[in-house]
Amino acid sequence: WVRTHPVAVRGWAQSSPPRGWAQFVAPGLRQETPSGGMPGIFDFDELEEAIEAAERRKEEKKADEKLQALRSLADSMVTKLDAVASMGAAEQGDLDDGMSEVYPDDLPDELGGFQASPGDGSSEHSVGEGAYGAWEVVFTRVVARAAPRLDAPVVAIFSKGEVVFEEGSLSDSASSTAPASVASPEDKWVKLYRRHAWILKDGRVRDPTLGDLLRPYAFPPSVVVPERHKPRILCAMRHAWVQAQASSDFLKPPEIRRLRRAEEDALLRASATPGVFDVERFEAVFNDEVDRLTAEVTGRPADAGRLQGEACKAWGYREYHHDSVCSSTGRRIPQEHWRNFRRAGKLIDDMKHRKLPAFQEAKEILEEVAKTCSKLPSLVRVHVPPGATLHVVGDLHGQFWDFLHILEMCGEPSPTNQYLFNGDLVDRGKFSTEVALSVLFMMQQLPGFVHVNRGNHESLSMNWLFGFQAEVKLKYNEEIFDLFCRAFRALPVATVVNDSVFIVHGGLSSNTELRLSQVAALSRDRDPDSPGDVLVDLLWSDPSEYPGIGRSQRGCGVLFGPDVTRRFCELNGLACIIRSHEVKLQGYEWAHAGRCLTVFSAANYCGTCGNDGAVCDITPRHGCPKLELSDLRLRPFPPTDHPVERSGSAVRFGYFC
Repeated sequence: WVRTHPVAVRGWAQSSPPRGWAQFVAPGLRQETPSGGMPGIFDFDELEEAIEAAERRKEEKKADEKLQALRSLADSMVTKLDAVASMGAAEQGDLDDGMSEVYPDDLPDELGGFQASPGDGSSEHSVGEGAYGAWEVVFTRVVARAAPRLDAPVVAIFSKGEVVFEEGSLSDSASSTAPASVASPEDKWVKLYRRHAWILKDGRVRDPTLGDLLRPYAFPPSVVVPERHKPRILCAMRHAWVQAQASSDFLKPPEIRRLRRAEEDALLRASATPGVFDVERFEAVFNDEVDRLTAEVTGRPADAGRLQGEACKAWGYREYHHDSVCSSTGRRIPQEHWRNFRRAGKLIDDMKHRKLPAFQEAKEILEEVAKTCSKLPSLVRVHVPPGATLHVVGDLHGQFWDFLHILEMCGEPSPTNQYLFNGDLVDRGKFSTEVALSVLFMMQQLPGFVHVNRGNHESLSMNWLFGFQAEVKLKYNEEIFDLFCRAFRALPVATVVNDSVFIVHGGLSSNTELRLSQVAALSRDRDPDSPGDVLVDLLWSDPSEYPGIGRSQRGCGVLFGPDVTRRFCELNGLACIIRSHEVKLQGYEWAHAGRCLTVFSAANYCGTCGNDGAVCDITPRHGCPKLELSDLRLRPFPPTDHPVERSGSAVRFGYFC
């Protein structure tokens, strides 16, 4: 048609051609003669070339779109396969028993694809067989669907042991005591609380080989919960489970077990006094554990980039109410505490982004720490009020990113959230300067809330051998290293918590009649390098399974047996001792019949050991002046990825801690 209508084509091109034609027609026109004689000539060859080029571009665009669609489909399949592999992984205590409602065609289009249900949760949907609409998953895997139909798409997968709550099952008011209305037996679905998702109760509706997928939640038989408190307890549980389930695509069995243990532990603590159930105590204990678990699930870094962006949220620029009241003591927290807290948080945040304090600032910090610590006794006595928590952190060895993870996991220091760093802050790790400056500055800015014991690596000879001296000289100079040494020599040697738990870096002395008063009178402004010295023993010794005192392979300190630990505890009225100093695969280890606990916090020590780190939480109970072993709770955590740092430090010997 173009060839048979050249005049029309030429007219369109010169005036206003139809949409889409200009790109084809314009290249075929040649400029008209200025005299107006011969009309312009239309070059059909150039037109054909333009049309062919446009068609090629169109085909290339289609091919690109098809390739992109294939890539998206492949990515989606990989995501689903990874999810299934993760769900099907045989983790410890999670052997698949074949009892699963998940079929190959049941993969969710998007894991965690719940949509919030409009309204305030007061749906008229019936609550099911559970009196309060709380249900426990009894199959290894069950699916939640976008509608109460078997052909509806799957939006999420739940695992055995999870607790789910039905829409309209509990009043938003925790004071409600009346159960919600019970559903008829014909109701086969549970609509999840504030979500467009339904779970089938009876699996036999879908497959005769399946049984009940859900059963009504029941409180542990070991605890008697008054009927009037059940709605309030279940409201707290509902909030916790919904929060945990929203924080991850699906909860893994270890996380589910931790939540269930948190429920039982909180219930036991709330009913510790015979005939009395303290519901406020339940909420405090349970919410504390849930917050920690959620921080681990959502904040545990997967790589260094994510770590740098998220690892220290607890130290961000939050707004605090000054002159707050300490919940455990009733005393007001002075405004100066919050100012000092922000100073410490700012310094740590700067170092997280690879910005060290200026030379003069580092000098002032270390001089002030040495001055403050020199006034402390060698044995510090710490009183943790009931309901508050003291986090005992073991060896860090310059692993700054583990230090940040611990802060995020445990929260900022306060009168009710205290820290005790049990020595060996430096050496081997490539961020020893950052760890030491952070901990010492926290101790100086927040006295009474952050405590530090000396370790065997807080000494000149160890720093020279295992890299801290070289690192400080690389990042600062010899003067700053000398100030570090002064601060280390001034650190206390040991701590006693509530006159019940003795915390020291290494262990006990060869003097089997050692008393706490003798530890408090130790002269510590020196390096621990004299064999047989009590200071050396406290910083270097290790527990042994054999009774009595033995020779240590380290060349310093001793090996002390269960009888030595028992004698020391009985002589000084202690429940147990907590020490660090040794790598443990789980990050901790009990020994000597529950009298000796080792806590080690440098996960994947030296980048090769593959161990977990751990923190020990000490939380005194109300009405108990002395601590018991049940007041100690251990929290292991996996290795934390970190950026690669080129350092001048060198490891000259083996993996002694």
